Amino acid sequence: MRPDVLNTISHVTSQLWPGVPVVPTMVMGATDGKSLRAAGIPTYGVQGFFMDRNDLRFHGRDERMSVQSFYEGQTFLYELVKILSKAGESIAALPPGSSQDLAEAAVGGTSERAHKIVQIL
Repeated sequence: MRPDVLNTISHVTSQLWPGVPVVPTMVMGATDGKSLRAAGIPTYGVQGFFMDRNDLRFHGRDERMSVQSFYEGQTFLYELVKILSKAGESIAALPPGSSQDLAEAAVGGTSERAHKIVQIL
């Protein structure tokens, strides 16, 4: 994995969820990334959505996530794409707490959940 991508993911993660580790993993499944990689474009999957590990319902008729997780994940992906799309700009140029302020506005407070890991797929 490219260090600049991993560092950016780690930065946004630490702004939204201080202390949550970023863990590169490999999972089975199909994505559109296969076509991009075949064209020579490095492709990574990353999610900022957290699920209740005791209530996983992937790809079922009742697939769901909490409202808080939805808005936090939306903020995470927005901030990540915004930074990655600014070629040549340093992550250090970000104002401290900018992502945290957005997350708190999106869900109406700070998230205090244990057992969070941001996975890079």
